[in-house]
Amino acid sequence: MPTLDKLKKKVVLVIKARQDKTVDITDANVQKEVMMMEINRQILENLYLICQEVYMPVLGNPLN
Repeated sequence: MPTLDKLKKKVVLVIKARQDKTVDITDANVQKEVMMMEINRQILENLYLICQEVYMPVLGNPLN
């Protein structure tokens, strides 16, 4: 994933839907086995802020 300063417009994210390593991706099953998303700069900035302001304080707290 590129850093935000290198991101021009958008990123295309391709993820294998299942972690089953025995299933090969073919032309017949690609729609069921692969998820594709388009992520723009604003979405990445929002995810970064949520991680920094919500998850990191919780994970960084030794009491949690």
